[in-house]
Parts: sequence; structure tokens; C-alpha cells
Amino acid sequence: MLEITFSESAHGSLRLSKGFVKGERYVFPLMWSIGDISDSTPGQARRDVLHRLCTFDLDECREQIDRQMENAAASYQTLLERAAEGEPVRVWYSGQPDELCGFYWLMAQLNGMPDCPVSAVKLPLFVEHGNDEIVSHTHWGEVLPEERHDFLPLEQPVSPNVRRSAAWHWRELQEENAPLRAEVNGRLASVPEDFYDCFIRAELPQIGEEFLQGSLIGRVMGHSQMGLHDGLLSGRIDAMVQAGELEIIKAASEDWPSHSRRILRRK
Repeated sequence: MLEITFSESAHGSLRLSKGFVKGERYVFPLMWSIGDISDSTPGQARRDVLHRLCTFDLDECREQIDRQMENAAASYQTLLERAAEGEPVRVWYSGQPDELCGFYWLMAQLNGMPDCPVSAVKLPLFVEHGNDEIVSHTHWGEVLPEERHDFLPLEQPVSPNVRRSAAWHWRELQEENAPLRAEVNGRLASVPEDFYDCFIRAELPQIGEEFLQGSLIGRVMGHSQMGLHDGLLSGRIDAMVQAGELEIIKAASEDWPSHSRRILRRK
């Protein structure tokens, strides 16, 4: 069986899990919810999008992305070959934007392979532990390795009809090629680049007159519980600075040039 995840953290959790049938594990950390998706292969266009999300240690970050992209490109070719030969595929995804887009993208790649059995395990919003404890996970990277086996009863087959429907919807999203994609009213939809700005503005009254950009990003990521990428939020804060909604009081130091170290204030 080919096990598919859509982030390095989810891949690591699965790799350390016990009780699974031995199989190949492939990770596609491609963040299809952000940027240009006109090219659905793990190639240069996707690499450029991921490079733009780097906010600190730029050289190291880009080198890491390059390695991930090389691995994803090789895994992509192997996946298609083995799926065409009829090897079963199991997909781990959630409602988090990148994982949800990953599911639609993968179904589009496997569409037209009737001999390849496909199943999926979608992460539930809430998990009960005992009688009085409820845990909420945003994406599979938050699930502990020892908990993975508990989710196997949720595995469901993905029929060829569902694959065709997902492939059609992914092509529709590609034609729209919006800046972002998100789940809206239970449906994966194209959304504008300022879609998440409301979550940033909601934190401004609570954070104080002057604040670290990284603190604002951390609050948005923690309170929104949507698994948003810090590079995406950093770009939107830059747009607010350019629009005059926020002002830079102190730039980041040269020895730590990350935008997260900037001090900002509301205007």
C-alpha cells in the first residue's frame, strides 16, 4: 500500500506510527492552497510559490524547499507508475486548506486508473478521549504517532466516481487560478488574497499599540485554528503596511533579518 500525506510533520507522524501494514510512504508538501496552480506537477512553478513563503533564513529555507521538491517530483513519478499497476493508495487528509487541496489534487492525478484501489482517512474535527476529554486537531501533523492507529476505522474507499468529480473540480480551480483556496461552506473554493485579513484585524485590538510582527502571526495561527502558513500571513501583513493600515516602528536586525522580528503599530 502507498501511504500519502501532504506535510512533513504528517509524514513524520505516520513514519513513527506502529501497527500499519508495511508500505511505501510518500509526502507531497506542496501547499496547493496558495498561489499559482496552473501547473499541477511538482515543478518549478510550485517551487517559486514556496520560495516566496520563506520569511527567515532565506538561503536555508530555500535549500530545504528545493530538497523537498526534488523528493516530491521523484515520488510523483513513482506514485503514478505504481498506481497504474494497481497498487492500493491510502490518503491521509483533513479540512486544513493544504491537506484538502492535496486530496483534490491527488484524486485528479489518479483519475482514470480504475485498477488502483484508493481509500482515504479524513481527520475528524473532534476526538473523544474517555468520558470528559475532547481533543481538536487541525491537521494530521498534530496527531501523535501512537494515536494514528485509532483513526483507521475511519478509512473509507474512494470510488472512481468521486475521483472523477474531484478531478473535474480541481480543473475548475486551476482555470480560476485564484491567489488562494479554502473550504467555504463545506466546499473547496477559490478565494481572494485578502481572504484571511479579517483574522489578522481581529487580533489587533488585543495585541497592544506596538507589537512584534511574529507575535501577531502567532496569535492569528493560534486563535484561527485553520493551519495557516506563517509566510502567507507575513505577506498579508506586508500588504497592510503598504496600504498604510500598519506602520513599521523598528525593522528587524541585520543578524536576524526575519520580518517576524519587526516592530509594528496600528495607524
